[in-house]
Amino acid sequence: SGSYWVTFAEGVQGCAADFDVRGKNMVLAWPEHEAIQWRNAETGELVKTVKGVKKLGAVAAVDEEPGGKIHFIAGNSLYSATADSPKPIRNLSKLAEPGAMDIDPESGDIFIVSGGRKVLRYSRLFGLVRSYGGAPRPDGPFNPQLMLGIRDVAADGDGGFWAAELSAPRRVIHVDGVSGKVDQQYFNSKTFWSVTEVDPDDPE
Repeated sequence: SGSYWVTFAEGVQGCAADFDVRGKNMVLAWPEHEAIQWRNAETGELVKTVKGVKKLGAVAAVDEEPGGKIHFIAGNSLYSATADSPKPIRNLSKLAEPGAMDIDPESGDIFIVSGGRKVLRYSRLFGLVRSYGGAPRPDGPFNPQLMLGIRDVAADGDGGFWAAELSAPRRVIHVDGVSGKVDQQYFNSKTFWSVTEVDPDDPE
């Protein structure tokens, strides 16, 4: 998932707010046009554009063939659709501040960021499997197990996931699917005008 610069329609170019690829099935989200597009990932050829999707958020490809099944978030609900039958089917509702989303290629489990501080894991049948994270990470001594400002999530194919946090400190983490714990973390540069300093008497 992420942003993707492409031609939306003849004479209209822009950066899709989100996209995902599975095999030859590429799906793009265009919130400013209230539209979802299917494209052939190998050729870039447009397969279908569906308009009128309000409050469009993240998208994720399920099937591998162009125009195949996708999941997408609109408002606080999760829907499914295909290019041949684009009328969406609502699978989940009342999601709390849904953000980025990804699908585990092995199990079909769906990972959805909630409120920037939790990741909710649903089965392919849309039952809640597990919730990772909880209260947002507070200021003070750094707790690596708490999350804050999650911008994107990627399933690892083994029940766990990777997540990228845009908050300070910016980091990428891996969460083990069994223990539910952060077992790897990689830090990036500080955000601009960060005023965080280390307490020499309590460096942790």
